[in-house]
Amino acid sequence: MKQIEKNVALEAVLARNIDKFVNVIGMTTTVLQMAAFLGIKTISLIRMCEIDYQTEIEKFFSNIGIEMPTNMSEIII
Repeated sequence: MKQIEKNVALEAVLARNIDKFVNVIGMTTTVLQMAAFLGIKTISLIRMCEIDYQTEIEKFFSNIGIEMPTNMSEIII
């Protein structure tokens, strides 16, 4: 696993690594949306957390192909 420098935008990292084996795991960031748009396997942990606007985000993520497991055992990378 490679650590990303703090001064580099994650969107730039995705764009530079589009042809490599990359998985993106997060909650609700725009990086998840960008990764899904670029065709990168994308996983949101939103169903493992309780947030006020969860239903709307889950609908959106489902429409753009972001996986949303309900527990850690469902995550297959």
